[in-house]
Amino acid sequence: SPGQPGGLPRAAGTLDRSDSLADVSGKFFADPWGRERRKLSAVRAALPSYGLNYPKQSVAVALLRLAKTTRIRRFKAEDGEYVYTAASVAGAQQPI
Repeated sequence: SPGQPGGLPRAAGTLDRSDSLADVSGKFFADPWGRERRKLSAVRAALPSYGLNYPKQSVAVALLRLAKTTRIRRFKAEDGEYVYTAASVAGAQQPI
């Protein structure tokens, strides 16, 4: 479905039981999976594959915090919904 190309992040080997939701989300976006634009729904859909289940609001807050610390990028897509990508994607520099 739209916003979910490329299946799941391959971060399973790097996840730890003590990881916070922000840590897990950050690892997802450090993976090649995170180089594509991902909607909140795509991030939430990936979590159960790793035995994790969080409410939509918790995932949204974790992603917003990662974006504020510039670990990931957040911007509005053409449809008005926020999308997220890895901060290190070429051409992803934010103006200061």
